[in-house]
Amino acid sequence: MRKSKSRQNPWITKLFFILPILIIVILVVYAYVNLNAPGTLMVQAQTSSGAPLQVQALVSGMSGETPWSLTLGQGNYVVTFPTIEWYYPPPSRDVALQSGQTEYAVTVYQPIAKVIAVTSSGFNSTNITALHGTTPVVWANFGSSPAVFSGPLIGRTIIQPGQTFTYTFSVVGSYTYMALDTNRTVTVKVQ
Repeated sequence: MRKSKSRQNPWITKLFFILPILIIVILVVYAYVNLNAPGTLMVQAQTSSGAPLQVQALVSGMSGETPWSLTLGQGNYVVTFPTIEWYYPPPSRDVALQSGQTEYAVTVYQPIAKVIAVTSSGFNSTNITALHGTTPVVWANFGSSPAVFSGPLIGRTIIQPGQTFTYTFSVVGSYTYMALDTNRTVTVKVQ
């Protein structure tokens, strides 16, 4: 009896040889494309109350107004926020952007408080300026006895030694306050 030899199709043999190479090439191309895919950087600025601010931010030398969306390659970026009136300048941010990911660079601008010292001799200032809805005006008693003053919107106020009273004006105007012990006044101009 004769043994039959099995013959394989030459195309199948070539396919088994080429198929692993083709899979490796596809995986390398896929990895290359994914590693070089751009990411998204969202740059935002807001007040401490959460209200959005429009400021000119810088991202590694590029300038744009917040809220700002950038499509960038993978890497590290420095986001710098400008100084604006009535607010403390926020620090710059370092952001590491990954391929295909979205990163957020959000800063919160804190308002600059205006401090009025109230002592037994009166106020330390005669005029201050505040931004309505933003600037906290802080009356602070640095003396050793209670300080009493009065004026519009807040009425008669007593501040104990070492204590403060804070008010944020919501209406534009000019408001004069009198230290009741000394009859000295301070005017708060609200813009």
